[in-house]
This record gives sequence, C-alpha cells and structure tokens, in this order.
Amino acid sequence: FRRTILRGPSPPFLLELPSYQWPTIRVVLHRVLQRGWVFIRTAGTMILVVSILVWAALYYPHDAAVVEAPFAAEKAALNERLADADLPQAQRVEDEASLAVLHGRIEAAYQHQSILARMGRAIEPVVKPLGWDWRIGCAVLAAFPAREAVVATLGVIFAGGEYEADDPEGQTQLRAHLRHATWEGTDRPLFTLPVALSILVFFALCAQCAATLAVIRRETNSWRWPTFVFGYMTVLAYLGALATYQIGSCLVGGGLGTGG
Repeated sequence: FRRTILRGPSPPFLLELPSYQWPTIRVVLHRVLQRGWVFIRTAGTMILVVSILVWAALYYPHDAAVVEAPFAAEKAALNERLADADLPQAQRVEDEASLAVLHGRIEAAYQHQSILARMGRAIEPVVKPLGWDWRIGCAVLAAFPAREAVVATLGVIFAGGEYEADDPEGQTQLRAHLRHATWEGTDRPLFTLPVALSILVFFALCAQCAATLAVIRRETNSWRWPTFVFGYMTVLAYLGALATYQIGSCLVGGGLGTGG
C-alpha cells in the first residue's frame, strides 16, 4: 500500500512512555478485574445477543404440519410397537434406536426449512469454494461483529443449542457433532483438514471486530478508513482461505495429508 494507493511521507508518531516500575499486587488485581469486566460487558453481551438471534433464525418458522408430515407414518408405527408390553427386548432396543434416528432426521428437516438455512443457502455459492457449507457460512457471518461469537454460533447450529462454553461435557458434545458433521444429503465429512485450515486462515486475516473498527473511526474521525480496513481485510481473508482450501485439497487428494 505504501508503494501504491497510500503513497506519501509517513506522518510523525509520538508516544510518551511512563517510567517503568514494578506494579503492586493491588494495581495488577485492579487491572485484571477491570479488563475482565470490560470483556464480559462488551464481547460477552455481543456473544449472547448473537447466540439468541442465531437460535431464533434456526428455530423459526418451525411449521410442524409441513415438516413432520413425511415422517408421521413411520413415527406412529415405531411408537405403536414400543407401546406393546410384549415386544421382545432386542426388537425394543432396535426400535428405540430407529426412533432416535428418526428424531434426528426430523430435527434436521426443521433446521433445513428455518430462516437461517434459507439465508445460508443463498450465500452458499459464495463460500462453497472455501470448503464451507451454509452452516459454516452463517457462523462466520454471525461472527462479524465479534469473532468470539463463532464458537457459540457453531454450538447453536451443530449442537442444537446444547453447547455451553464453561461446560466440559457441552464442549465434548460440540466436538463430537463437528467431527461427525457431513454435507447435507451425503456421507461426505464437512470438517476436513483443508476446511479447518481455511477457517483458521480466514479468521487470522479478517477484521471481524466492531470495537476495533469503532476505534479506527474515532481516531481518524472518518468512516473512510474503517470501511477501507474492513473491505480489504475481508477480501484478503477470503482469498487466503480460498487458496488454503484449494491447495490443501490438492495435497490431501494426492496423498500428502489427512482428510479429517
């Protein structure tokens, strides 16, 4: 940029540094508590709001008459057999497993017709070259105000809202859901190594932090620079993720890597 669109002399930069000294325990604890509370109040609030909005978009319109109609006969037959007290134990275990699978299919059907899924399928052609499906694309979009929200968003989408950041069991469940996630309608794994690397590269390069952009706006007294930073870093992140996924897929396909 210094050699192209931002040519010109560098502006002087002056920064007054205080004298260095050992901090007291009281000062350290005060700063830790202060910054921790700022994070909870800003990023924590943003994560909560984004999670609620994503959950609502993933739940509604929740039209049971439309979604469950194709599964009604199969569900009724399984429930009728399970209600039989004389049903052999082996058959009961098999039917209970079939009913659990059926409930998973119904839940997937609800998710598929949700507002979030419709929005995701609209943007999927843009993110598919990165190895992402509509669910990953929606999680990344939801994280634009604050990148910390991406994990909570993935938890809502893939774990059905069961994920809790401070719950080890919830974290284990989320990892299991991500590990077994597949492209819709296929057995093809979703989170392969190239996909994981492309997501990491995207988040390493993009400017997904509304607070940072707000500081740039305040310091420059203009929307020009935050818009420029957001635009060029998003394009850079997209191209970096694209190259990472495409090159990684070629290496994995050629036997030089692992697929999951």
